[in-house]
Amino acid sequence: MSQEKLLIGFIGQGFVGKSIADDVESRGFEVIRYSLEEPYVQNKDRIKTCSVVFICLPTPTTPKGFDDSIVRSATALTKPGATVVIKSTIVPGTTLSILADFPDLTADDIRACLSFAADRERRLRVIPAA
Repeated sequence: MSQEKLLIGFIGQGFVGKSIADDVESRGFEVIRYSLEEPYVQNKDRIKTCSVVFICLPTPTTPKGFDDSIVRSATALTKPGATVVIKSTIVPGTTLSILADFPDLTADDIRACLSFAADRERRLRVIPAA
């Protein structure tokens, strides 16, 4: 896939989402940003056009426990076959649970992504499926 054809989406434009989106955009990739604030709110439908989507949203702990509903809602905005990178803080097992809810997001070549904190390191490592 060529760099000029790769469209990368970011859901959430707080510190983490904006930092990573700015960095990716500075490297020449086309970026679509969606957030509930202007000027990004109008891009909600455009997220479905992205091949890669970073989800960078808050995941609060409530009196009922860990709440990942915002991440699940954001995942529903992506297209089938997209690579989804969850940058939100989640508890162990959440990614597999989300993948079970959205089976169209996985392709034949499933990869696990390790994505380090934007304020410490600026790299993404992809581990090929075994």
